[in-house]
Amino acid sequence: LLLNRCDMPTKVKFKLLHVSGHDEGVNPLELEVHNPLIQGWSSARFCLYPQELVFKLEKRTRVRKLQILAHQYLIPSKVELFIGEGPSFESATNHNVRYNRLGYIALSDNEKTGFKARELKSVHVDAIGEYLKLVIYKNHVNRYNLYNQVGIVAVNAIGDFVSKRRDDPNNPEAQAIIDKYIPGFSFDTSKQGYNPREDPMTLGAINIRPDYISPLDDLAFDMYQDPEVARIIRKLDKRKSQAIKEERFDLAKKIKQAIVDLQKVGERLGKYEVEKRRALENEDFDLAQQKKEQMAEYRAHIQQQLDYHALLDDKPKPRHPPQQPLPPAKLRTPTPPLRPQLKPTTPPPPMKAATPPPPRDPTPPPPRDPTPPTPPREISPIPAPAVQSSYEDRPLPVHNTRRSPSPPGSPTPRDGYLDDVRSEQEPEPMSEKAVREAQSVIDVFGLKMVTGAYSKQWSYREDALLAVYKILEETPPKSQSNDQLSNMLRNAIFLCRRAIMDKVMAVFSASLKLLRMILVEYVPKHGLGKADTIYAIEKTLPNLMSRTGETNLRQRQAAKDFINDMALMAEVKPLHIVPQYCTQPFEKSAPPRLATSRCEIVEQLLKDLGLANGLTTNNVMNFCLAALEHNAQEVREVTIRIVLEVYRWKGDAVRPYLPPDNDNTRKNVLYKHIFEGFDRIDGRTGPVHHEVKTTGRSTAKLTAEKPYAETEMQNAPSTKQSILSKRTPSEQGDDMSTVLDNMCIFCGERNEAFTEEGLDLHYWKECPMLRRCQHCKQVVEIANLTSHLLTECEKKDEFGKCNRCGEAIPKSELDAHVKAKTCNPAKPEKVANHCPLCHQNFAPGEDGWKMHLMGKEGCKENPRRLPSINRAKAAGKPVGSVAGSSRQPAAASKPSVNFSGAGNQTKRTPRK
Repeated sequence: LLLNRCDMPTKVKFKLLHVSGHDEGVNPLELEVHNPLIQGWSSARFCLYPQELVFKLEKRTRVRKLQILAHQYLIPSKVELFIGEGPSFESATNHNVRYNRLGYIALSDNEKTGFKARELKSVHVDAIGEYLKLVIYKNHVNRYNLYNQVGIVAVNAIGDFVSKRRDDPNNPEAQAIIDKYIPGFSFDTSKQGYNPREDPMTLGAINIRPDYISPLDDLAFDMYQDPEVARIIRKLDKRKSQAIKEERFDLAKKIKQAIVDLQKVGERLGKYEVEKRRALENEDFDLAQQKKEQMAEYRAHIQQQLDYHALLDDKPKPRHPPQQPLPPAKLRTPTPPLRPQLKPTTPPPPMKAATPPPPRDPTPPPPRDPTPPTPPREISPIPAPAVQSSYEDRPLPVHNTRRSPSPPGSPTPRDGYLDDVRSEQEPEPMSEKAVREAQSVIDVFGLKMVTGAYSKQWSYREDALLAVYKILEETPPKSQSNDQLSNMLRNAIFLCRRAIMDKVMAVFSASLKLLRMILVEYVPKHGLGKADTIYAIEKTLPNLMSRTGETNLRQRQAAKDFINDMALMAEVKPLHIVPQYCTQPFEKSAPPRLATSRCEIVEQLLKDLGLANGLTTNNVMNFCLAALEHNAQEVREVTIRIVLEVYRWKGDAVRPYLPPDNDNTRKNVLYKHIFEGFDRIDGRTGPVHHEVKTTGRSTAKLTAEKPYAETEMQNAPSTKQSILSKRTPSEQGDDMSTVLDNMCIFCGERNEAFTEEGLDLHYWKECPMLRRCQHCKQVVEIANLTSHLLTECEKKDEFGKCNRCGEAIPKSELDAHVKAKTCNPAKPEKVANHCPLCHQNFAPGEDGWKMHLMGKEGCKENPRRLPSINRAKAAGKPVGSVAGSSRQPAAASKPSVNFSGAGNQTKRTPRK
């Protein structure tokens, strides 16, 4: 049994007793100290593992919590923890200590943070001892750890001091236990240093948990706080506990707020100290001097505030402030609560700030106040609620020094931008949650500016965005490192992203102006990489898209216009982020305004970018298929326009995404409008049954005027007659019987609509055995496409033949094609056919061509194959049938046909 004091656990001091080894230039004794500047311990280069660190605690301790702060890239894979005690009646050394293993902790490899963050491991234990041993195992391998080292930056132990062991005959607590259970023995509790008045169990206002650990004892507190400020905070914490015991809760509340503000100041001072040390290492003495002056100014102001409010002693503060106003006095000038107490005949404004006493600490109890009674209106500003009326009147403001005269190196310009815009009043203070959320932004742009961005008044929010705009615009190139410029951009995007959701049009417009400047000017001016541009787009585009569903027409239109403009910006366009995000399908239950705006944005992007730069037939048509299912009619109408626009670009490539074009499909009004639009694009004005008319023009020329298309279609019958007039009587008779039988002589499809005009349309648009030449706009047989490009095409001089695959290759690419030897070699015609579309070899003969170009497992590059299969299924016919060839006379081979859409000149030659 042990008799322990019921004090809560505290930080335990220790000394480094033993270390396996350390790197050159590293002082392992730094592990005994906790502050932002220490480097800790690192092992020797290419050392043997495991390494050991042994610490001797200040006293025999019941350890409750152990903390280890690892190096950012010299990271051990595992650390084992041991606690030990020395012999009872002899001096202990590192060799005769008996250790008990507590366990181990595993550390992350830190790749996710880019080796820029340190990992703090905290372990709750319950063990008693005087010695602490760490056994450190092999390191994680990374590109920065060149010598396979491990490093520990800091170690912290928290626990309760316990007396000597029970088996020690000099232990007075053993006598206390005997006295408790065996009456008659005397025991003086004063010898144990026990004071019942200090027992937390007797105090109702203090935390009575015996295992409670103060945040001030945590390792994170000391590692990021200035040591001097940390000492003051601990002193204030004791003062707060004393005030609670005396039930002076107003004072406790004021001290609590002072501690919160001091923690922010301490973190800032710690950061300045690190920056000063880094500047000295780089021999940047101007920056070091600037940081030194900033730190001196902060410390002087802290001491002034603490002395004035009498928070560190029991002396009552003077009733009147010093004759010279303090640096933050200018900030207190516009504070509303104190103005009604002043008479009209007050001194000039500079003296106003010094005349009314700021809120003072009610440290002396009321009965002890020697001053005569004063009217209530004179003491009204003293209680704590009045202190909170303005953030600038809080006891320990963090950034007030920026408004006071400062040395040339202090960061006054940033807050000066906001002063130019609005200097008469101040925005309301930020909440603690908002401060934590925007801490990184505050470090870059200052508390005053961020407070304006979070203000409830829209004018302050607008001014803050314009101030950020001015800062970024006036930042000269190469004035800072890329990391600093990138950090400034990301924090500006944080404010911009928040302001995009603002309901006030002026704030919303200011956010768009800031975002445009970042993408158009800031990024290219400073040469930032794609990662920063992508970050800016990905963080703001979802908010912008959500604003396109607003009821406010101005904001909705502004958001749509900005998204379209963003897609065309020089830094954004090559990334294809905006088109790909905008073409993501949405649910049919999406809000109508939002869905309509999405469709209108895609429609405009299609006009501006075409089917390129992130827009493809696949993602646009998938987007349209989802939009066609939407419940709102206006959404479907815009979607139909998009489908027709894509059809103008890609023609037949659109049809596989839609249902088959037949009577049943056209009974649906939605698809009827789509297919009728296809008819108008193709130039057909009359009614169409099942089939869709075409023109002889290429896909890129499908947007020609309607009269020209009608002229082509009027000439289509003469095309068929010219074909027949150039053939022998027997051939004419065979073809006439085919026309009468309503069957295509190439694919064998039979249809009642295959009149002379219908067959021309079928040849021109739908026959899977035919294809339009992309160079001369003629419709040629796929089997003869290579021969056409080499001998008949208007641009035949631009093509050459590859002796390996036998295909027509552009001469500009022919040499590289021949040298690569990656093409599929063609086999003799009697052994196999060779497809010029997919470059594959397949079965020889006419039936082989039909099965390859029309079958289910046929050519994947033939855009007319799938529509042909769908038509065959709708008609209940077998897919890929070759019966059509059996209807032709055995003595006559099937001809190859060329239809010229421009002049309707045709040429038929028998296939060899």
